[in-house]
Amino acid sequence: MKRRLLPTAQALGTWLAVAGARTQQQPQADQQQQQADQQQQQQQRQQQQQQQRQQQQQQQQQQQQQQQAQQQQQAQQQQQAQQQQQAQQQQQAQQRRVHAAQQSSLATGQRHRLSRSQRIFQGQMQAQGQKASLGLGQAQQSSLATGQGHRL
Repeated sequence: MKRRLLPTAQALGTWLAVAGARTQQQPQADQQQQQADQQQQQQQRQQQQQQQRQQQQQQQQQQQQQQQAQQQQQAQQQQQAQQQQQAQQQQQAQQRRVHAAQQSSLATGQRHRLSRSQRIFQGQMQAQGQKASLGLGQAQQSSLATGQGHRL
């Protein structure tokens, strides 16, 4: 009986030892699995954070591009406004020159007209003066003649 019990006891001991090892290994495997799960979760969180950062960077880049486009539009509008102002100023200057030229031509024309009319008036006055002097001369001559006639 002792011989039969010994191998069974040995077998039982080995079984218990193996079972104990298995029972010790199982919690370790569970812990390792939990750690692996936690690592995966952390990696997923990190990936999500990276994706969020990338999205934020993309949004910032888009905003910067929009700001640059707005600045370019504003610069173009300012250039157009400046060009329009310059064109208006040039037109106004040309209009002033034309107006001044017209005024000067009118003034010179009036001078010519005045000089013509003055010449005509002066000529008429001179002619009248000559006629008057001629008339006086004739009258004097006639009075002299009549006086001489009376004397005669």
